Amino acid sequence: LLKGSYVSLAMGVACGGLCMLFGTLSIEKYKKKESYTVFNVLTLLISGAVTYVMGKRYLDTQKIFPAAITLLLSLIMSVFLLYRIVKPIFPKKPSTGKAD
Repeated sequence: LLKGSYVSLAMGVACGGLCMLFGTLSIEKYKKKESYTVFNVLTLLISGAVTYVMGKRYLDTQKIFPAAITLLLSLIMSVFLLYRIVKPIFPKKPSTGKAD
């Protein structure tokens, strides 16, 4: 690995690990029928930062891989998270099984 690759690898692992943690906590809150928006916001902040950094890197290098691919994926994730923050979904209450 090159000298700059270690920093990039560490940041990638850190960002990915935090997104996985927040996603897991979000699912737990969802299953408990509690608000999980705070975890979506935290994940959006990370995804937005990755989008910004990779967008800047792509503009500097004009390389498709890894800058443009990571930019595209993090942008899609950011848009999805923003949509879920604006229009959250809540689990359906279990039916009692009685016909009304």
